[in-house]
Amino acid sequence: SFNRVGQTASESKNNVYVLEQVDDALTIAGRIEGLAPGESIQSARFIGERGFLVTFVQIDPLFTLDLSDPRNPQVVGELKVPGFSTFITPMGDNHLLTIGRDTNDEFGFVRADGVRLSIFDVTDFANPQLAHVEVIGTNGAFSEALFNPKAFTYFAERNLLAFPVEIYGLGGGFGIPTEPFFDDFDGEDGAVGEDSVAAGDEGDNKGEGGTDDGGVPVDVIDLPSVPSDFFSGIYVYEVTPDGGFANLGRISTQPEDGSFYGNTFSRGAFIGDFVYATTSEGVQAAPVGNVESIVSKVDFPAPDFEQEFGGLDDFPVDSFDSVDVDLPIE
Repeated sequence: SFNRVGQTASESKNNVYVLEQVDDALTIAGRIEGLAPGESIQSARFIGERGFLVTFVQIDPLFTLDLSDPRNPQVVGELKVPGFSTFITPMGDNHLLTIGRDTNDEFGFVRADGVRLSIFDVTDFANPQLAHVEVIGTNGAFSEALFNPKAFTYFAERNLLAFPVEIYGLGGGFGIPTEPFFDDFDGEDGAVGEDSVAAGDEGDNKGEGGTDDGGVPVDVIDLPSVPSDFFSGIYVYEVTPDGGFANLGRISTQPEDGSFYGNTFSRGAFIGDFVYATTSEGVQAAPVGNVESIVSKVDFPAPDFEQEFGGLDDFPVDSFDSVDVDLPIE
């Protein structure tokens, strides 16, 4: 918890509780308390008599829990590795498949980095091991599957995995130009100095939509274009406990106009020997053996409709003359 100025007031604690029904109420039957002080739970999975818990503050501890005696659950094993997992799913009886974030320790600060896939071997339950890792992108990479399990499609029978990924490029950030829109703000009260150059200007101090007097900013600034390494779409992998991650390719679902945004969602699905990339804009199909070769496509065009309300122009000006608004004063 934190105080009013953002300083840590008390150290975080992580707990696991087992509940049982007694008559019409739920009561605590067993508990594990005080795990990983100062860290926070990122993901958990309970499978029969076994449980798995991931916490994070600087490195990723994976805890294995023995739940065979629900009144006396126990921590059995612990593994610390860089990064952290936000979703855990089983791979057979002795392996875990996870998705999360890689981490990077710079100047004493830990920051989230690329999208990280991991396979953990829990054959020795008291001594879990990291078997395989795949990292996509850097801190500019993101996936909805990090917080929405429905975006993570694991087809265990065929050892196939698909999930959405966005990579923003330019060192990981959004499309920010390397030079500022205005070179020099040396005038009084923030006025633009005579050395200022508007975005897209060739040096004659007359940007598009602006003036040439050196003191008036442009009216319209051309925003930077989408970087060449930007990607939005579906990544497809073959995953096995022994072989790890084999990248089968990716399907772009970026809007055709090249914009950053457009799709409400992106999902990958498998039917037979094909993978389907589905978005709010349509569906693309490709063979699993050649993911980047689209063999069929269906678009979802926007529906045609007549807008019944034309905005404020539909109302005569006189209709607003009698409107009074009283605001409470506190």
